[in-house]
Amino acid sequence: MNANDDKALRLSVWRNAAAALLFPRRYCFNCGCLLPAPLSEPALCPDCRARLADARSCLHCATFLEDEQASVCNECLHERPPFAAAFAALPYAGRLRDNLLDLKYRDKTGRRHGAGELLYLAYLRHYADKGALLLTAVPGSPSRTARRGYDHAQLLARELAMRSGLPLDAGLLERVKDTPPLAALSRSERAFVLKGAIRANEGAAGQSVLLIDDIYTSGATTSACAQALLKQQAAAVYVLTVSAGVN
Repeated sequence: MNANDDKALRLSVWRNAAAALLFPRRYCFNCGCLLPAPLSEPALCPDCRARLADARSCLHCATFLEDEQASVCNECLHERPPFAAAFAALPYAGRLRDNLLDLKYRDKTGRRHGAGELLYLAYLRHYADKGALLLTAVPGSPSRTARRGYDHAQLLARELAMRSGLPLDAGLLERVKDTPPLAALSRSERAFVLKGAIRANEGAAGQSVLLIDDIYTSGATTSACAQALLKQQAAAVYVLTVSAGVN
């Protein structure tokens, strides 16, 4: 390599480094494909935006339905939840699942921006016509929140508040009893563990509350939150999550 070639190579490296700094690549938060215009495009590629608009969910909760003939998931056939409605942006799978696990367990709090944009898109689709809503988040386990140093659901609620302009009451709900992870528990075990674990304050009275979380699974935690809010005379409780399971 001669001196001119070496100089050209160094200039190319510097140009690429500058471009990466000024115009960082962005990837679809749901499927991981490269977005064509890093600074102007949203967190979703066109295909995933279409999936968000076309996704079908249970009439009573956020669970997505695979069966085109079904209108209610298996859980809600057994017992309808206490909240007025629940929706999620997209199914809990693939790159979206990895991104949410990064946010929740791996200290990658920057993932909140893409997740917040998905929440906002879902809010526009499902709740923008509901009028005045008060945002709050599902409260995390005190011990796990202390270990992480942040509450991921609170981060998501703040992201939606910034995008939507809705007021946020971060202290409307409190988890007064530490609970173990619920994933391995049955429906009845989850209900038993969560009994008396969540409390709402008097600020819920008369409010239409939009409850925010990352994932809707069985609905046990969101139901416990809704019951606490309704006990304090909330006018209505709605649920919005970034993702949900598929039934």
